[in-house]
Amino acid sequence: MAAAGIAGRRPASRPVRRPWARPALVVLHRWAGLAMAAFLVMAGLTGSVIAFDSELDAWLNPDLFRSPGRGPPLPPDALAAAVEAALPGAIAVSVPLNLPPGEAARVTVRGRVDPVSGRPVALAYDEAFADPVTGALLGTRDTGACCSRQSIIPFLYRFHYMLQLPGEWGHLGRWLLGAVAVLWLLDCFVGAWLTLPRGRPFLAKWRIAWGVKRRAGFHRVNLDLHRAAGLWFWPVLLAVAVSSIYFNLYRELFRPVVELISPLTPSVYEMPAPPPSVVPPPFGFDEGLARAQAEARGRGWTQRPDRIYRSSRGIYAVTYRPSQHRRGVWLGTPVIDIDMRDGRVLQVHVPGEGTAGDVIMDLQMPLHSGELLGLPGRILVCAAGIAVAMLSVTGVILWWRKRTARRTVRLRHRLSPRA
Repeated sequence: MAAAGIAGRRPASRPVRRPWARPALVVLHRWAGLAMAAFLVMAGLTGSVIAFDSELDAWLNPDLFRSPGRGPPLPPDALAAAVEAALPGAIAVSVPLNLPPGEAARVTVRGRVDPVSGRPVALAYDEAFADPVTGALLGTRDTGACCSRQSIIPFLYRFHYMLQLPGEWGHLGRWLLGAVAVLWLLDCFVGAWLTLPRGRPFLAKWRIAWGVKRRAGFHRVNLDLHRAAGLWFWPVLLAVAVSSIYFNLYRELFRPVVELISPLTPSVYEMPAPPPSVVPPPFGFDEGLARAQAEARGRGWTQRPDRIYRSSRGIYAVTYRPSQHRRGVWLGTPVIDIDMRDGRVLQVHVPGEGTAGDVIMDLQMPLHSGELLGLPGRILVCAAGIAVAMLSVTGVILWWRKRTARRTVRLRHRLSPRA
């Protein structure tokens, strides 16, 4: 009996196989994929479009984005005043700076605060386009509307990350897509593990998973596309999944997890927002820009300012042309925040500086948009969005085929004569 027991044992050097692990992960991958499929198709296709949203928006709407004026542009205050004069009840909250010749000024607007109700006036638009030289109004649009030529690109942008649900339901869409992003992140690792071969030689067998057998039948090609696309785009898909959690579950999940790794530099935008005010700020865009420019010169910045924002928190935020790493990697947009009450500099944000947690935060937008690597990165993200949609469709086809095969086997078993 002892000899038989010893003989029945496996050698200590041979790894113990767990036959239940792979089937369990296959089931997890299958049902996670089915649960996410519709959302990932939507997110992948819209993400491919908005990888080039600025270019597509300008191409679709030349009447809004092109201006006839030639000459020196108006100062920010004068441009804002011209837009506000053409749109009674509106107040300009952001104005572009240093536009190239022939490009219209895209001004963000919101309703003025009603002194009686204390609430902003409802407007049928949230963007105005003006000639930066003359201030003449070229047009307006509501970026939340669907689905006219003027609004389709901004609508797709919002639909991409919050499903463009109305009112407070928008938070539900954001949370839902955030939960999908978490599940997608976990499934990235499960899917990659399932491509690993179970036999030897390892590399020779795994190499098959990276290719597509083009002369095979439909179902084999479908399987190969599903497996190979997931492997080739795996690093990009992982980065997009992580950054999706950043955008959709920033305070709920992403920030707390990063703070476990590294402290984050406090931001003035984390303070509670004051109630809307009917009193105009002590000074306007021009002075806010001048204060920011003085700070930029003191820091030795050479890039030009890009846009100035008027925040409801009592802050002028001046953004600058994207900073470049010495190797040509885009790290984000530098921002100088000015207190609109007394003109002092509240904070200066330079992407890539600060704690390790700050750098992780700064990287999420460049990673998600592909801007980290410039135009090649945007093309890669565009292709990855198409790959995400394809992975979802091929995955559903695989599930449907196997489900149909299982049902056929069960039906034959019932109809077969029993002995």
